[in-house]
Amino acid sequence: NMVLTDIHTGDWLALYGVDFGDEGAKTFTAAVRAEAGQEGAIEIRLDATDGEVVGHLYLHETDGEWAEVTAELTSTVTGVHDLVFVFAGEGYNVDYWQFGK
Repeated sequence: NMVLTDIHTGDWLALYGVDFGDEGAKTFTAAVRAEAGQEGAIEIRLDATDGEVVGHLYLHETDGEWAEVTAELTSTVTGVHDLVFVFAGEGYNVDYWQFGK
């Protein structure tokens, strides 16, 4: 696995040409690990770092253990988009993520 580490407020990650299909995605789940007293959020945006916000995944302390956290998207995302995660907070890592219906 490749784990995202050393995350700080304002950092971002982009994936280009993500195809959500015709049925689209309604949820976002990520495996995260946050150290004691740490929390943050992942803002899910479409097409640019300042693009439409379609969801927020709020992260809370997980006592250093991996935990899956799920957020509902504000609307069903369909079609092909560039996907941008904008991070807030620090002291957490992200292992994997997935979108659901």
